[in-house]
Amino acid sequence: MKGTLGPDYTARIELEVIEAGCGCELIVDTGFNDCLYLPEDLIATWNLPVITGTLTSYADGSVVTADLYEATALWFGMPTRVTVLAGPAGCESLLGMGLLAGCRIELDGAAGEVRISTL
Repeated sequence: MKGTLGPDYTARIELEVIEAGCGCELIVDTGFNDCLYLPEDLIATWNLPVITGTLTSYADGSVVTADLYEATALWFGMPTRVTVLAGPAGCESLLGMGLLAGCRIELDGAAGEVRISTL
């Protein structure tokens, strides 16, 4: 999988979410332990099924209750069930370690590329 590395070194990758019927641009976030973090308005548009509510800790130390959903993403060409943590409307969409575990991530600043491969 390939993505882009911006001038601010933000790593972005596009992942196809089956329920959306299209790709979704996500920031690669190795500090996020779940699979996907998406804005609640996007989740509602895609009509994802809710699994449960869960306590979530943010980097600033705050703890909130958030809804956890389920979706199907194409991960290395294979349909894969993933958990989706709901964030507030308009938040950045994240791809976390729930999907990245077992992968190699290469950040090529010269080429402006992000490359993710399986180990």
